[in-house]
Amino acid sequence: KIILSLIIIPLVLLVNLANVSSASQVKASDNSYNQKIVAVVYDDSGSMSGNKHSYAKYAMQVLMATLDQNDKLKVFPLNASDFDVDLKSSDRNQIVATNASKLYASGGTPPTKITTAVNWLTQNGLNKNSSVDGKEYKLIIITDGVFDGGKTTSDTISTRISGYIGLQTSFFGIGLSNANYRVDSLVSQNSSVKAYYADTPQAIVTEMQKITNSTTGRYKMQKGVTFDSKDKRIVYVDLNEYDFSIVSLAVLAQSNGASVKLNSIESNTTLTKNRECNLSSSNVGLYGYSVMLSPQNESTHAYLYKKKIKLVFETAPTDVLILLEPAIKLTSTLQYLDGSVWKDITEQEVNANLKAKQKIRTRYQLVDTNTNQNLTSVLNNVDISVSYNGVVYGYDDEIELIEGKNEVALSVSINISGANYTLYNSWACDIDADPNIFQVDTTVSENYDGDPNKVRIDYSIFYNYLPVGQYELEGQNKIYTYEMLQLKSPTGSDVNYQFSVSGNTVSVIFYKETGKYGTYESVFKIFRNDNGKTRYSSSSIKQGITNLTVSTSDELTLTEFELRYNDTPFEFSVSEKEFPIAFNSNLIGYSFMIDGVDLTNQVTLQNNVLSFTPNKDMPSILLGVSNKEVVFEVWSLENPNIKATAITKLNVLQSVYSVEVINDDNSSVNIYDLENCQSKIYYKVSVDGHDFTKQELLDGLEDGLINLDYKAFGWISLLPTKTTTDVVEMNGQDLICISVGTNWSSPLANLFASFIITGDKKLTLTCRNGVGEGVLNLSSVAFMSRLWRWIVILVSLYLIVHTILWIIGFFIAKKLPKGALVQIRLNPDKPKLTAGITSNLVNTDIKSIILWHLKRYIPFKEFADQDSVSYFGVSLQVLDRQPVMVHFKKRNIIKLDLDDDDDSMAIRKWRKSWEQYVDGTRPSIKITTKQFLRLVNDMDKEVRTGTIVGISEEYYATKNSKGRIDSIIFFKYIY
Repeated sequence: KIILSLIIIPLVLLVNLANVSSASQVKASDNSYNQKIVAVVYDDSGSMSGNKHSYAKYAMQVLMATLDQNDKLKVFPLNASDFDVDLKSSDRNQIVATNASKLYASGGTPPTKITTAVNWLTQNGLNKNSSVDGKEYKLIIITDGVFDGGKTTSDTISTRISGYIGLQTSFFGIGLSNANYRVDSLVSQNSSVKAYYADTPQAIVTEMQKITNSTTGRYKMQKGVTFDSKDKRIVYVDLNEYDFSIVSLAVLAQSNGASVKLNSIESNTTLTKNRECNLSSSNVGLYGYSVMLSPQNESTHAYLYKKKIKLVFETAPTDVLILLEPAIKLTSTLQYLDGSVWKDITEQEVNANLKAKQKIRTRYQLVDTNTNQNLTSVLNNVDISVSYNGVVYGYDDEIELIEGKNEVALSVSINISGANYTLYNSWACDIDADPNIFQVDTTVSENYDGDPNKVRIDYSIFYNYLPVGQYELEGQNKIYTYEMLQLKSPTGSDVNYQFSVSGNTVSVIFYKETGKYGTYESVFKIFRNDNGKTRYSSSSIKQGITNLTVSTSDELTLTEFELRYNDTPFEFSVSEKEFPIAFNSNLIGYSFMIDGVDLTNQVTLQNNVLSFTPNKDMPSILLGVSNKEVVFEVWSLENPNIKATAITKLNVLQSVYSVEVINDDNSSVNIYDLENCQSKIYYKVSVDGHDFTKQELLDGLEDGLINLDYKAFGWISLLPTKTTTDVVEMNGQDLICISVGTNWSSPLANLFASFIITGDKKLTLTCRNGVGEGVLNLSSVAFMSRLWRWIVILVSLYLIVHTILWIIGFFIAKKLPKGALVQIRLNPDKPKLTAGITSNLVNTDIKSIILWHLKRYIPFKEFADQDSVSYFGVSLQVLDRQPVMVHFKKRNIIKLDLDDDDDSMAIRKWRKSWEQYVDGTRPSIKITTKQFLRLVNDMDKEVRTGTIVGISEEYYATKNSKGRIDSIIFFKYIY
């Protein structure tokens, strides 16, 4: 035996509850709930002690919690007394706790309790001949070892369950490895036996929950279940993800070490909590909560379809599992091969008309029990098999009939949320060599005795091709037994009738119900006692619609806000004259439209009334402000020309939003104490008289419905002010709070606060068409002194103006001419020679311009009279918007005019050499003054024609201490 001591993750219990198959067995004519008769053989031997027993016991609690109140459950411990679980008790919590306490672990492993459990099942209807309509028989065996007696486990169980057609057995072996202990060979021989094995705590819970789900017939919702992102106590269930109706929902909540309970349910369908109970196994830290949610109550047969449900728990669960019970029925027919054509035939017609060696096959449909919608094409992930006379056939296989009594059984297994939901239909086939030996002829007489509601059906019986005698149909020595198996009105209720016998004819007389429309269905059965032969006769009598009347709700007027959360529906009912007609009677069709938008698929049926609730779930095109036309039309399916229309209105008005300012706190703000400021403005927001809740305020701020306008602060937002928006509760009201502070650190905050303009500042909060204006007064209480504040402001303004002018100067300085300052250095002591030529570029590169601007900024000089980069004591300036050369050593400067003879004579006293720049070369030559002047004149001409770099018209000379000219300076333009 394996010792299991691991601690299981609590979520495993819930996550694995829905991963297996379940069965629901019904006859083709039976749509009612299938009662589960469940026997559990529980191994309470000593080897089950510890965690194995704790996990199995917890899973047994889930089984006891989730079975229906109409089911039966009995537990057969191997070593203790058997006990029934009272599933009808109103206190399921107490029932689960009491019966769980009866499970413990001590003793041996005797197999006799399996026989006892099977006997109990037979006492409740289980038999070896056929399955029982409306009931499912379940045997669950839980053990961790071989049974006493030495036989293999397969043999031990097989001898006790063999021959029971309708028994579904689940064997759960805990920690079994030896082949003799396992039941694999039994499973391979018997398709109604399923085996589950586990050797870890996780696997024990997983496999036991598969058995539980197989027994209860509920399936995990793989989609449509979400937790609220902000409040983990809230779980949303959206059944729009599923294309079929739901009988009920099972809610299983898991909590780590603490109890959890469902506090409230929000839905537009009334849901009641049934079988609410707590689950626990403290030894291994498992705690849970189970409840069934049903429309109205479990006996009304109401359904959930395309609903949205909000579940609110008292505390946040670790995990929540939602299991659904599908409202799906299997309807099927038999077909026989007539030549090369397949034709429909009823079960009774098979027995009355078909012979051995003729061929039949089955057809099926999956139908929503609530809406009667055909789901066959929707639920197309199915596995189908047909059995007859011990042979399993495929769905389209031809079945050859044999003489005698045999059952044709159809099994359709649907994949729902990853699990298999299996439904069955079966037909009893009693085939004669010649079916005409025993037959029933049927005649229907409507308007009998001149009464339009009175109907007579005559069943004439023949045997050996001759009419039977009246004495064979009635009296003490009769050899025929007859009965009406079914006589149903269009609403499905039983119809009262009378029998009478005349000759070989059995007559049935009944009255059609006034105001009941549709088809009356009858099934007559006659049984011959001496040979067990049975014949059936079915007939249908229609009661049609002649006119239709529709009643509807009054106009509905709502604001935009009221529309989003509206729970008042439009309701429609249909009648012929004063008699109501059921919408699900298959007699009428209908359509529902709002402003031309077809919403037929969104109407719901509740208590024979169609309803539609306009709210935020409608298409967005219908949520706007307008008067919308609501049109409901109904017609007879049998005769579409018979129709009726109801028109009403949905008036959507503009919502009125209100923003009210509530100032309980001081609204005066000291700009020099922003860090400790407690000034606040409170706003109350409402729509159509409904005050916004905290969550609505937060959502409105997030999605832009509510906006705060800070424009009144202007450029203050660049200074050390910080405005904070919060949602708070004050005096029982949820309000938006605007507070003022700072995110700057002192002393910078106080320094820059000097620039905040004081006075009243408006903060405007808007919510759609609602506006609220709060006022904050910005005041300066102290910062050194008020005079110091104005000194700071004036100095700052001065620097700002200075900087602006400095920037303006940049654009003017950019206009300084680009070129080079050229200096020809002369040698006064040796006038025949020049000392050299130096050329420096000015105003030609960005670096020098930037340095010039920095130099110009500190110290400050008038921006319009700034020097360019200068050399040789000479610079360029802009005076009166004209560039001129300025000389710093003015006493040593003379201006030369090369056209003046006196100045020319002065130059001719010295001969010099200079460097001429042509095509990148620098030849050094000696020239005469005349040559120099001629060169200057030639260059001036070229400058004026714009062909080359030239020399300006202004020339200056500098003198040395002896008064002699030692250099000539001029400006060389660059174009």
